[in-house]
Amino acid sequence: MNQELSLKTPVKQRAISLKQEMEELPVVIHPEEFLAGEVIQGQEPVYYLFPDMKRWLTLGPATLRGRIKEQLYVCSGERRELYECVLLVLDGAITYMSRCAKNADRMSVDLPEYEETLRSTAHVCRDLTGRAAQTYWEALQSALFLMILLQNENRSGRFLIGRVDRLLNHYYLQDLRQGTLNEEVAKELTLEFVRKCGPIVPEEAGENETELTEVFRKVQKELGVSPDDTIMEYYESGIMHGRLTTPLFDYQKMNASLWDETRTFGNAEELKDYTLSLIREWAVHIGKKIVDVCASSPLLSSVTEGTLEGGTDISLEMKATILSDLQFAGEEVFLSKVQQILSELNAGEEDLSEQFRREAIETLNQYVLPALDHDEEESLG
Repeated sequence: MNQELSLKTPVKQRAISLKQEMEELPVVIHPEEFLAGEVIQGQEPVYYLFPDMKRWLTLGPATLRGRIKEQLYVCSGERRELYECVLLVLDGAITYMSRCAKNADRMSVDLPEYEETLRSTAHVCRDLTGRAAQTYWEALQSALFLMILLQNENRSGRFLIGRVDRLLNHYYLQDLRQGTLNEEVAKELTLEFVRKCGPIVPEEAGENETELTEVFRKVQKELGVSPDDTIMEYYESGIMHGRLTTPLFDYQKMNASLWDETRTFGNAEELKDYTLSLIREWAVHIGKKIVDVCASSPLLSSVTEGTLEGGTDISLEMKATILSDLQFAGEEVFLSKVQQILSELNAGEEDLSEQFRREAIETLNQYVLPALDHDEEESLG
């Protein structure tokens, strides 16, 4: 980009490194397949993230880049740095997509038996570098590109693609009506997508089904895969609305590392004090982790509600959602553990009082909000 970048802070250095990684990502294209690229899942995640797939599909990286560049000239400080970082990684993303197109073109010459498929794949990848998806094939490829790039950007989490059977249904129906797609090719495209990104629809029919839902369901059955029940609960509970929401942490795993199983308690008051101390530690840790995720993920920020509108990475709405999720997790994990130990202490019929529950939640709120507002540079240093 021509615009002079600001001083290389840790956040900026992270973006520069990500851009280079994206530009050098291995291009994986199987000549017999329609879709370019492979999602490489890293370590077992401790949290999950929902990218705003609808925004990515509707705008595409080139339009996102143009809108963010416009904002760059009317802002300063941290907001300017965020936009500079987003531009860097979007440049890297577009370069990767362009490399996929060039590789498919070269392969079409070397493998004449696959020439038609490879040239079509190259055409799709090339078009997506300059505009939003317009067909079912392009929409699937665009969604796959985003998942590949986000997973490379943030390897300690896992990105959940959401109910793309709903998001992509209009592309599917449009192409069938126009005669540019038949059911056989649609099935093959969907099968490749599920094989690369995983299952996304429940085994049994439910509400808000689309014509494409059944295509995904048949493909999943053919591949012998089904989505994780917990993930489907997230999809269907309203937590995920097509935009980024709070990172969904594996609270059980995180809490297991905090709770000292060898600790004994003489009475309920000792147990209460210990629990509140853990909640304080837990809230600060998760609050900082959430900020780290957003501060170190500029591509994710580019498809986050509020970025283009000049909002903050961690908006008030997101903070409220985070607190709500943590309250639920605190009750489900910590307070249920406390109830179990109370029984072991032979506390009779004594139950967790509402006062203790309120105090636990107030403690969580008191410590998580400052963590969400803590200095980003400190968290990345």
